Amino acid sequence: MVLVCLCGLLATFGFGSLLTAAETNGYVGAVGEQKMILSLTWHDDGIEGGNYYCPSGSGKIYALCGSDPREGELVLTKYSNGKATAICRF
Repeated sequence: MVLVCLCGLLATFGFGSLLTAAETNGYVGAVGEQKMILSLTWHDDGIEGGNYYCPSGSGKIYALCGSDPREGELVLTKYSNGKATAICRF
């Protein structure tokens, strides 16, 4: 389980092993009390991007872009309306 801060909200994720091929994978977590659906595209050299939304929330889809700079670390930038609004490290 991984804890992440998204715009002041606590998110939890359960990640399995990361894939090294270019592949899109779905994840389920939580932002505070809300369920979160997350999709990330993984490449040999890191993460190209992805998005997430909370089904019980506003229905807004947030863009994610990031990297995995070293083993065991993941850094995602959250975008709202084309503007970076949070950096999430886990």
